[in-house]
Amino acid sequence: TPPATADPLDAVRVLLGSPGGATLRRIARDLDSTELLTTLTTSRKTRHLRRLGVRMLAESLTQRFAAALSPPPKHERRPPPEQLPVSPASEALRRRRAERLAGVRRVLVASHLQRQVRAGWRGAAAIGAVGLLFFRVAVVAFCKAAVRTLPGAVGGIRRAVLRG
Repeated sequence: TPPATADPLDAVRVLLGSPGGATLRRIARDLDSTELLTTLTTSRKTRHLRRLGVRMLAESLTQRFAAALSPPPKHERRPPPEQLPVSPASEALRRRRAERLAGVRRVLVASHLQRQVRAGWRGAAAIGAVGLLFFRVAVVAFCKAAVRTLPGAVGGIRRAVLRG
């Protein structure tokens, strides 16, 4: 049985890489990726997913920008917590699952890319739309993170200059 996890995507990854995930792998292989990409990039029904992507990326970038702009901590870092011991059998099972997942991922990506090529202009349009969507999400998230982070950074620089 797959290990307990709090992340649903991690659970899907574990299931895809396990022997019991054959049905999920078959579903992932059989889906119409051209239609999925077109719907994801153009449908009003998926707008909330695009906005969620912007919000999550903006939050991550905001944290990174804030960490990069903040002064280094004055206290020493604590050593990382000790890792729990892992048995050789458990480690071998984890490695096997990871290798199987990597193989599944390669096969799925290759088969869906081949479908886009066979779909002709529809496939090219779908891939182009996804590329444009990634670019739009990244630019909007970057701008949101910059707007959230820079006013505090400018104020901190101004205070440091006035003090010094």
